[in-house]
Order: sequence, then structure tokens, then C-alpha cells
Amino acid sequence: AKLKKLCKLEMLINPKKLLRRERQLKAVIGMGGKEFKILHKQFDGIYNKIQQKKLRKRAIGGGRQGVIKDTKSKLLFILMYVKVYPTYDLAGALFGVVASRPHEWVNEYLPILEEALGRHCVLPARKITSAEEFRRLYPGVQEVILDGAERPIQRPKNNKNQKKAYSGKKKRHTRKNIYLVNKEKKILYLSPTKAGKIHDFKQFKKLAVIDAIPEDIDILGDKGFIGINDLSSHKTFVPKKKPKNGFLAPEEKEDNSLISSIRIKVEHAIGGVKRLGVATNIFRGRFGSDDRFTFVSAALWNFHLQYAA
Repeated sequence: AKLKKLCKLEMLINPKKLLRRERQLKAVIGMGGKEFKILHKQFDGIYNKIQQKKLRKRAIGGGRQGVIKDTKSKLLFILMYVKVYPTYDLAGALFGVVASRPHEWVNEYLPILEEALGRHCVLPARKITSAEEFRRLYPGVQEVILDGAERPIQRPKNNKNQKKAYSGKKKRHTRKNIYLVNKEKKILYLSPTKAGKIHDFKQFKKLAVIDAIPEDIDILGDKGFIGINDLSSHKTFVPKKKPKNGFLAPEEKEDNSLISSIRIKVEHAIGGVKRLGVATNIFRGRFGSDDRFTFVSAALWNFHLQYAA
């Protein structure tokens, strides 16, 4: 009887209708129809190439027909998952399948989405080894802005992971990334995701990214990066911290305001990433498996900057 009920489930989301409703489309997948068409062209090519390489007994298209048949619907699903971050039960109810199917779809379509974004050259760098590589990747950049961002996770069961992930700043268990952004709000570099206990500046020093930034490029950061000027000969700009039981001079306050007015671009970029539920809601996956979702979310923000009208 339960099996019969499951077989009667119907897909509540109609991809064809959704793609015709611009406002609703942006609310569901985080991008408009123009951006979707551009991304779908690459997604479709990569998906079909993978299908052709598979060892199969039937021709492509043979066998049982899936619930989401075409590549537009498949791309729509993975973008909806990244934007809304529903539970697998809710995603199953929306697409008329049991909860295990959305789990399989995410594992199948997320790498394809990542590769499609890579073909548009919007993936942030994960490792930069030299100033020459930085120049090659980002010609014309004159200043970069630093900041750290945390996202909440479920409390790990392992005691060691609990201690590592507990953020004294957020008073909860988190995972953290360091962002390097240019003045156009594009994310140039995204650090590997680390447990939330580590301080922004400590994580930045361990990454040794500053050695790969050319010395003629200015670096801006918030008060969490006080001391960065001791690491290298770069021209660095960090707001001055008010002394304990003391005051800042009017000139120092003015300098702080100027730095903040430029540094706000990195806040906008991180806010753009956190439009997506998978990058801002409490992560429900296995400890340490959130890195790919954060990476794809950052790439989607860069994609939006590149193609949004």
C-alpha cells in the first residue's frame, strides 16, 4: 500500500512554467533566465559527454524514464538545491520521488555544475603559489580585500571535532573560509574550509597566500588582520583599533572610515555567496564535506557578476 502511494507522487515543480516566470525563477534558483540559458549550454554539453562515455547495454535514452528527463530540469534541480537547501525529504516531495533520489541527484549533478562554471572561468583559485601565477590569473588587479566568513554546522559527534569547530566569536560550531576579493566584488581566492576555532589572521598566515600576491598590490583587511603589515613589504590598510580606556584621534577615525568604505566590497561579495542557502544555513552533511558547496556558491556569485544584466 505504501509503495502504491509513493508511485502516485507527482512533481509539484513544473520546470517549463518556472522558466517562463522571471521573478519566481530568481527566487527559486538565484538567477534569471538569461544566466540560466548561458549556464545550461555548458551543463548540457558536459552531461551528454558523460553519458556517451558510460558503459551501457541500451542506447542513450533507453530504459526507464526518470522524473527529471531533460538537462534543463536537471540543472534547475541542482540550482534549486543550492539556493534553497531543502532537506532530501522536502526535495523528494517537490519532485515527486522518495528522499534517496535527490541525494543521488546532488552527488551526480553538483560536479557537472562545477565543471560548467569552470568553463566560464568563474571558479575562485584555491591555491596560488607565486606572484607570476597571480599576475597570469588576475592581470590588472591593483588592490585586494581580505575577510573571513563562517557558516554554522551541526554539532559534531566526535569530541575532537567539537572542540575544533566551536567558534568563540559566533558561540556555535562553524566552518570558516578566507576570501580574497577585488574592487569589482569578484572572489579571486577562496581558502580551503577549516574548523571555526581558528582565527582569521592565523588561518591566513598558515595559507601563505600573501607571498603569492605581487608586492605592488595593496591589501586591505578588517581589524581581524591587525599585524599583517609585519608579514611582508606590501602596502597594507587595516583600521586602527581603539586603545583600551583610550580614544582615536579624528584623523584616525577618518582613516578608518575611508578603509571601511573600500573594504565594504568584500562584505558585498560574501553577502552574494550567502544568498544561497547551502552556503549560509546550518550544514547538515558529514563533517568536512561542506567545502565543495561553498566553492560552487562562490563560483555562482562570480558567474552572476559576469553575466547579470
